[in-house]
Amino acid sequence: MVKTGDQFQKNTAYEHPEKKHFITSSLGYNRVEVDQFMRKLADAPDHIGPKALAEQNFSTSAFGYDKQDVRFYLKQFASYRYRLNHQAEFQDARRAILAEIDLTQTNFSKSLRGYCIEQVDTFLEHQPNLETIASAEFKTQFYGYNKRQVQLYFEALVEKLKGKL
Repeated sequence: MVKTGDQFQKNTAYEHPEKKHFITSSLGYNRVEVDQFMRKLADAPDHIGPKALAEQNFSTSAFGYDKQDVRFYLKQFASYRYRLNHQAEFQDARRAILAEIDLTQTNFSKSLRGYCIEQVDTFLEHQPNLETIASAEFKTQFYGYNKRQVQLYFEALVEKLKGKL
């Protein structure tokens, strides 16, 4: 299926950090400290910056939360919050990229593993609409159309059909 639109979706693990369950290990981070920090993070996620998340320290205790699991989650949470806080900028940049795409020409480059050229060309000949684009599926072939270029083309076409470009 050709992916179009904003692929960013909320993730409950990052929307509700107090509900996150970490793996335990024989020697890990103190559970009480981590749980308190996660509640604090849930109450005021914008008050703790990405750098503070990355540098957050917990004491070590027996049968605590796995250190790698906690570190990984905090890095992912920081990334999620950054993306959430800068979503408008990302969307503006994406619209600028889509606006530059010439919908009158379909000069896709070829890549080693790309979309089947005949299928894409046939699909484009039939004047696709929103419904057909949403349900479009193309086979992959050796030396076919560059998947990223085709996806951007269809995303720009969808935006134009919706009247957003």
